[in-house]
Amino acid sequence: MKAIFYEMKNFYRLRVPRLINKPFIKYRVHDVGRKGDLERIAGLGVDKKWYTVGWNISKKSVDLIRGKLVPRTQRSRSYLYKIVLDEPALRKYVNLEE
Repeated sequence: MKAIFYEMKNFYRLRVPRLINKPFIKYRVHDVGRKGDLERIAGLGVDKKWYTVGWNISKKSVDLIRGKLVPRTQRSRSYLYKIVLDEPALRKYVNLEE
């Protein structure tokens, strides 16, 4: 089974669970908002449609507390809220209450 949430050097990566086993031709990474703060990972499916397959979230924007991402700023809270709204399965990796 592939990981949905994991830590990288400068980012935490959240992958969209329903797309983990879907085949993709290529991937692209796009900055969303401020450069280096939040990145959208897009995958080109065999059906020639682009899908959001994951998110890279800067370690400067969030803290990892008890295995969940906790936003440091209102801006990071806002984009984490939008990510969870679009992909409810990622809710268990994000804590917006603290």
